[in-house]
Amino acid sequence: MDLMPSHHHADTYLALSCRVAALIKSPRATYEHQAIIRRHPEDRPADWERLLEEIGNAEGVTLTPQPCGAVHIAWYVNRD
Repeated sequence: MDLMPSHHHADTYLALSCRVAALIKSPRATYEHQAIIRRHPEDRPADWERLLEEIGNAEGVTLTPQPCGAVHIAWYVNRD
């Protein structure tokens, strides 16, 4: 049984999710409660779709696809 492909896929998803997390945690995105993310050529389509699904399932998050292929992420912060 060859485990390398699934291990490699986990690595590619981790790299993608870390890159997007850094964008979302940037000072500007944190202040504005929004960010634009883009799929890079090296990102696997399945990883990209999985990431968008996971982000979109978060409460208070809105994903808006852009004509250029990017995705606008916006979120609200409940300040109770």
